[in-house]
Amino acid sequence: MLFRTSLLTPLAKGHTSQPNAWKDGYYDSYRLMFELPAVRVHSRFRSPAGRWFAVDTYDVSLTTFQHSMALVTSNGQPWFFKRPDLAWYLLLPGTVVNVGLAAEQGFHEGGGLQFEFVSGRHAQLLDQAADRKRVRL
Repeated sequence: MLFRTSLLTPLAKGHTSQPNAWKDGYYDSYRLMFELPAVRVHSRFRSPAGRWFAVDTYDVSLTTFQHSMALVTSNGQPWFFKRPDLAWYLLLPGTVVNVGLAAEQGFHEGGGLQFEFVSGRHAQLLDQAADRKRVRL
């Protein structure tokens, strides 16, 4: 789909926790062969841990990031963080992930590249910062 096989090993399509999170319902499943930097935007009232990661190169405003990743609440409502936290991770070799583009959700247009953790070693938290205005990876 989107990556060279030197980075990811294609697998049979795996289960996703959110079928409506994928543009046109399309995603592929892969096993990581190398460490891969990733970010998550989250609320300070929630843990930085989670299943969904942005992995593309970002240097964008938080609003742009929220729209491209189509961030929504567990109820599917568009989510705007007033004072977001940003967490940087390493996705580890051997981890199985679903990879695809974020679907449009409400008035978030989606289109950002997203990884969903499926199984394997959990992402390693490297650092986090509070009240960010930009996302940089």
